[in-house]
This record gives sequence, C-alpha cells and structure tokens, in this order.
Amino acid sequence: MVLRALAVLVLVFAARAHAALPDGGVTPDALPDAPILVGDGGVVIGSGLVVSPTPVDFGTVPLNMPQSRPVTLDNTEPLLAIDVTGFVKPNTTDCVPFSVAPDQPLPETLGGNTQRTWTAGFKPLVAGTYDCTIQVFDTDGDLDVIHLVGTGGAPQLSVNPTMVAFGNVATSAFVDQTVTLTNVGLATLSISGIGLMPGGPPFALPNAPTAFPVVLAPGDSIAFDVRFSPTAVGTFSAALVVTSNDPSTPMRMIGVSGNGVAPGGGVLTMAPSPVTFGPIGVGNSANATLTLGNAGAASLDVAGMAITGSAAADFQFSDVADGCVGGQTCLASFTINVAASHPVPLACTPSATGTRLATLTVTSAAAGTKTVTLSCDATGPVIALSPSSIQFGTIRVNTTSGQQLDIANSGNSDLHVASVTLAGANPGDYAVVGSCAAGCTIPAATSRPVSIDFTPTARGPRPATVAVASDDPSQPTTFVELDGTGGAGVLAITVPASADLDFGQIPIATTSSPSGVTIQNQGELSLTIASATAAPAIYTRAGQATPLTIAPGATATWPVTCTPTAAATVDGALTITSDALANAVQSVALHCTGTTSTLVADPSPLGFGGVRTDRTATHAVTVTNIGAVAVTIDHVAASMAVYSASPVGALPRTLQQNQSLTVDVTFAPTAEAAYPDTLRFVDGGGADLATVALSGDGHVPAYAIAPTTIDFGMRCVGQAEARDVVVSNAGTATIRITQTAITGAGFSIASGDVGLGLELAPTQSRTLTVVAQAASGNRSGSLGVVTDLTTGGAGAVALSIDGLASGVVANPSALDFPTQASGSTSDPQTVEVVNCDTAALAIDGVAITGVNAADFNVSGPASGSIAVAGNAVWSVRFAPTFPGLRSATLVIATGCAPIMVPLTGTGASIGDDGGLRADAGGAGEDTTSYYACACRGPGDAGAVAPLALAVVLVLRRRRC
Repeated sequence: MVLRALAVLVLVFAARAHAALPDGGVTPDALPDAPILVGDGGVVIGSGLVVSPTPVDFGTVPLNMPQSRPVTLDNTEPLLAIDVTGFVKPNTTDCVPFSVAPDQPLPETLGGNTQRTWTAGFKPLVAGTYDCTIQVFDTDGDLDVIHLVGTGGAPQLSVNPTMVAFGNVATSAFVDQTVTLTNVGLATLSISGIGLMPGGPPFALPNAPTAFPVVLAPGDSIAFDVRFSPTAVGTFSAALVVTSNDPSTPMRMIGVSGNGVAPGGGVLTMAPSPVTFGPIGVGNSANATLTLGNAGAASLDVAGMAITGSAAADFQFSDVADGCVGGQTCLASFTINVAASHPVPLACTPSATGTRLATLTVTSAAAGTKTVTLSCDATGPVIALSPSSIQFGTIRVNTTSGQQLDIANSGNSDLHVASVTLAGANPGDYAVVGSCAAGCTIPAATSRPVSIDFTPTARGPRPATVAVASDDPSQPTTFVELDGTGGAGVLAITVPASADLDFGQIPIATTSSPSGVTIQNQGELSLTIASATAAPAIYTRAGQATPLTIAPGATATWPVTCTPTAAATVDGALTITSDALANAVQSVALHCTGTTSTLVADPSPLGFGGVRTDRTATHAVTVTNIGAVAVTIDHVAASMAVYSASPVGALPRTLQQNQSLTVDVTFAPTAEAAYPDTLRFVDGGGADLATVALSGDGHVPAYAIAPTTIDFGMRCVGQAEARDVVVSNAGTATIRITQTAITGAGFSIASGDVGLGLELAPTQSRTLTVVAQAASGNRSGSLGVVTDLTTGGAGAVALSIDGLASGVVANPSALDFPTQASGSTSDPQTVEVVNCDTAALAIDGVAITGVNAADFNVSGPASGSIAVAGNAVWSVRFAPTFPGLRSATLVIATGCAPIMVPLTGTGASIGDDGGLRADAGGAGEDTTSYYACACRGPGDAGAVAPLALAVVLVLRRRRC
C-alpha cells in the first residue's frame, strides 16, 4: 500500500473594513477572495457553508404582527474555517417586510463543523405574498443565500345580502331576513359590534350575537336574522351597522327598509320613477303623467298629494278633474281599486337653467306615504360679461380710447340681447360701438364683442355703467362698471403768484438782475408750451427753448431782464402759449422804469419766490454810486411789514464814486398771498435815490393723509392684504416728509417708505403700500407720518385686521347707501365673501329679498365656488322707487347656510328748490347681520362622526 502525503495550500487574505447597511445587514468594502482548498491533483474538497432551512417559510402572518424564525449557518468543512463577512438585503417590495439579525457582530469566523443560528423576522404591512433572497458574503467560494417567504394576511368582512329590503309587510305580521357575515380574508376577523341605527321598532335583531368580540377564522361565517314588524302604515328605514377589524371598512352599514301596509289592504305603486320633463326652455312649460297603481289585495284611498323640495315652485299639479287647481298641494281624495291605476298629470315651468328637482309625496291611510322624484331639465341662455369692469385709466379730454367687452352665452339655448345701454354718472362720455349695441342673438357657447369708447368731456373721474339687457331669466339686466379719468395739462403761473413783475427803477442802458417766471403743470397729463415771448424789446427772456413739454407736476422757469432805453416807465408782458384745456394763453405783466440816477442796485428787482409762512428768507441788495458826485443815503425801507431791511453799517452813509452799500432784506410772509413792494433808498430830503422792486409769495404748508383709517376686514389666518395710503401736499409750499413708521404686529410698509426723507412740491403725493398679515383674532396698529411743519407736522393712520381661522365671512356686514333721488340709480357698493374654510364653498345662487327688494339690484357670480382662502365680490346698486327709508337683504345661497347682508338706503324726492327731500315712507325690515356657515360632511376632513354635519357660524369680529 502506497501512502501519499496530503498537502493543503491555504490562501489567506487580510480582512477588510466593513460598513453597516441601512436595514441592519453588513457588506464588506471589498470582498476578499475566497480561500480555496486544493487536494491531490487539484481537486476541490469540502462543501463549505450550508444555510437551512431553505426556504424559511413564515406561512400566513396577520398584518402588523411580527413573527420570527431561526436560520442556521453550518460550516460543513472539517478542517477549514469560514469567515462570514456580511449580507445584503435587496431594497425591493418583496424584501421590505423581512429582517435578518446575526447572533453576534460580523465579521465572524466559523471553525470546522461549526454552526451559528441567526434570527429572521417577518412583519407584513400590506396583504400579499412575499419572496425575498438575501445574499450572504463568506469565504467558502460559493454563492450562499437566505431564502425567505411569507404571506401577509388581513381580515375581510363580506355581508350577504348587501341591502335588506322587506317590501310590503302587514302591520299585524312580521318578516325575518337572514344576514350572513363571512371572513373572506387571510387573517382572523374580530367583530366588535352588531346593531341597528336608529335602534328600536319596527326593526329588530332577534337572534344576533350579544357577546363580543365574535372571532371568525378565514372562511368562517355567522348568520342571524333582521326582523321587520311594522305597527303602523308607512315607509320605514334604518341601517344595520357592523364594526370589525377589517382594515378597509371598519364600519360596514347595510341599508334596511320596509313598507308597513294595512292587513289585506292595497299596495301603492308609482310609475315612472323618477318623473322626468324636458328639455324645456326656461319660462316654458312641459307636461308629464305620474301613474298611481294598486298592487294589493284591497282598494286604497289617496288622501292628498304635495310637491316639496328646492325647486318645488317649478312644478305644478295640472288636473282640474282631481280637484287640483295648480300649485304644489293637492287635497283631492280618490280611490284606486285592486289592479287599477290613476293618472296624476303634472307640469314643469322651470325658472332657471339646469336640472330642477322636487319630490312628490302621496299620502294613503292604507298604504302610508310614498315619494317619487320629479326632474326637469331646463334649457336657457346664461349671460356672462368679460371683463366684469373696464378700467380706462387717464385719457386726455376730448380724445377717444376704446376697450372690448365680450358678451358670452354659456347656456344651452340662444341668448337674445335686447340692448347695450349706458347709465350712471357720466354716460355721455362713453359710446357703445358694434353690431350687438342695438341687440343681437348669441348662440349657445359663443360670444359677441362690442367696443366701449371713452371720450372724456372734462377732467377728473368719469364713472359710468354699461347695462346689457337680455333674456337670461336669472339676470335680465347685467352691469359692467366703467372707470375712466379725464386728464389734461394745466398751465399755472406759480412765480410771481400775482402774475405781475415790477423791476423798479433801472438806470438807463443798464440791464436789471434777472427775475424768474415759473410755471407748473398742475394737470394729469403732459403740457406742451408752444412759446414764451417777452415784449416790448427792452425785456429779454432767457432759459429753456420752446416748444417745451412739461410732465405732470413739473415746472419750467424763464429768467426775464429789463434794459431801459429812456427815463420812463414801460409796461410789457411775458406771454405763454400752451395746449392747456383752459387758459391756454397766460401772461405775466412786466413793469420797468428807466432812471438817470447814478445809484445802481443789484439785484433789481429782488424776487424771493415762494416762502413758507413758517419760514423766512433773506437776500442782500447792493447799491453802487457810478457817478462822479457823492450821494448820501439817509435810510432804507419797504412799506410792508413782511419785509425788513438791515444795512451793513450805520446810516446815513455817503457813497463816493464806485462806493457801495449792502442791505440785507428779509421776507417773512404771514399768509397765503402775493406781497409786491418797493425797497426805497432815500436821501435826507425824503427823495428816492434808487428803488428796488420786491416780490414774494407767502405759501401756507399743509399736508393730508388719506385714508386716516384702514380696516382690512376679516381675512383668513395667514393671508396678507395690501392697501394704499396717500400722503399729499395739500398746501402751496414744498414740504418734507422726514419719517414714516409703523406699529402693531403683522403690519408692514411694503413700498413707498421715504427712507431718509422726501420732498413734496404742491399737489404732489406719495403712496405708501401697507400690508397686513392676518393672525387669529383682532390686530391693530398705526402708520405714523412726520413732516417738517413747525406745528401739526405729524399724523397717523389707524390700522386693524381680523384673522379668521375657519369659516366664511362677508365684508362688509351691511351696506348703507346715501340718499338717492327716486327713479335714479346709485353708484355701486361691493360685498366681498372670504372663504377661510378647509374646502371650497359652493355658490348656489344670489338674490335680493325683503320688503323693498325691487329697489336694489346685484351683479356678480350667480353660481360657482370660492376656493379655500379665496374670495368673490358682488356689486349692489340702490335705485329707490319711492321716497323714504328702503331696506332689503342680499342673500347669497351656499352649500351650507346662506350669507345674508342687510341693505338700507333712503329715497328722496326733488323739492321745489331743486334739492333732495327724504319723506317718511317705505317699509323697513330687520337689519341684523347674518354670516355664512362653514360645513363639513361625512368623508370631509374634520367630520366629527358618520352621518354628522358640523356647522360653524362666523360673525364679524366675533365667533360663535
């Protein structure tokens, strides 16, 4: 026997670092090569690592119920150790419910013939079958895996029948129907309750389980009876409620119904069901017949019929033979024999487009009450105007600008437009142009354009209204607001304010100091200056060339000088020609006196321009003796108290040739006025040696803030609302805004802040945009404005906002119109509805109700919805038909409670003196403010319980 030596070559590699996997597994950074056992002749021996069992089968496991199983890793090599370095679980849907946990941290070395037990887990979250393979990294050279399988099971309740309908049962009997509950799922079903809602007669559960829970394994079932034992004639209904751990339907509701009938009595049948009409045009009528039958064993008497529901007024009984004389109630009685029938003729006259629904109820002593639905499909035109208001902006007077108005028909029949007319305050400034202006027909789902032309006849706001009359049954007259402003350039001479400029005495052949003539464009649009001409020739105009365009609020100044040629007074004028709407040609009178005096004054004349009444201005005047003879000045004075003269040095003063005297002249105006005066240089005998014409304008500084109060109203919490505040120069002098500041949490200045200060010339203004951020409850603050006025230089705007966390609110809560002449129509006022609920608010209709409803009209969306945190706006007008107090209520129907806004106004007659006279008369009504409700129903977020309806009433600045 030959013995051979067995040589074993073991290739060993250095261990590497390992990284943890997110699911608890580990994997090597770089897997080492597997050691290889090489025997005689290079034959691989040993079987390496064995994983068992395979697969690891968890069977069916209830959802969310974790289960564990052992997994064995067996090193079957007798001589060679195996390193287990990690494992990887795939990130797949099949592997998510599984987990694997080694008995100690990896890497781990298993010696020859050594076992390790790991733990595998299974926790299904969704019903279904799962199959997962997890790879184990080791050094035996083979691909080793842990194979895991399992099924996630959930209970599932099946109910048979799905509805329990008993039909007709005599009041002296009872009928049982069996209900079977089966677990058709893969996990144990636990039934926690079985009952009727509402409980009590005439339905009962005579043998239903009373001890809970009732546990059903997959495939098991239980059965019990539902009993109907009516004690009175009529229709009855309830719900069988089963609660369980079925994850898809934890509360199952099965409808239960039955009719109680007299023993051996008649059984009322109604056909067709529903009773349908149409399609019918709005305002037209169509007929249909409801047939009442008797399927019982005895005759039955009909005691009465009634039509009820949201659109009941659109349906009528139309058979006079039955004693029904129209309307929605029929008190006629008649008998229907066995197997006989009785026709009930009906009519539908729809008042609005869409499907009109109502319920007809038949009352019988023997058969109880029974109902049938009446359905009427109404066709008709629906008018829509786009845009809902037209803004023209500022247009130059007597020029024309046009915009398009689209008249659309979103209904299902032709819309007949009777006229497109103009009304309101300034209808003469607008014109309707187009083929539809005098009337037209617009087919369904189409539109027709008209052009609205605006030609302002005067400056300022020129509002008006377009009224479109059509055969839309819900909106026979629809309004569009027109807003345009007439503008022009306005030429105003601001310096000198008196439009009179006196140069005083100027030595012959000497040019006076320049004196400026300033004009301002006080209009809304640019002003073009065609010419500015000084005459006669001794006057010279310098400055900007003409023609010249001046923007609104801007100014232009022309310096004018006088060079007299003789010792005489010469009157002239600076004539300014422009394209201003009024006073297109204006003049400044010029006066200049030539003198032989040797005293020359500089400047002459002296113009201070505009000076504020809370300020003073000082300028120096220097006189020089240009003659060879000495001149003695005794005193210097002006006649008006607003001027004071302070010579530099003592008087009298003798001036030799080329010597000068300087006098400081101060102007301190006290009122809004022009102050023309003369500064006189007088000798000892009282004669004038020289004169200087003085001019200055006193300007009273003033400013205005509008508005002084901003109530942002009720807004949804988190919403931001912006409003503008205008600070304007209301005086005739330039003022300076030195500071703006805002107080109050949630309020801020979004734009227009003055920063380091801002000067405002007369008629100029600054717009500041204030933003309020709504928080729960009422917030208040203020916007402060500080100016450089000596007194009364600060003002404030009061700010307030209400934050509404949930619900619906109307802003404002009521409308009160000013006195309006009977037979005329007021300017519109608006009502805004804000939806702070968690779901869109359905708008089902808009109407004006009350004693004087005809005196008010409303335009705006008649249907649709308001999105969460959204709003909708309606425009209301007051057109009194009689003098006196007139009142009504704007009602906006919603998917919950209606929004009700009281409307009031006073109608007036025209008195003998042409004034308005409000006489007593007209009926008033309750003016309590009502607000809308926010509602949620089953299935909506926030529903309190099944079949429950939560209603929240929101009052202005108050919750209920």
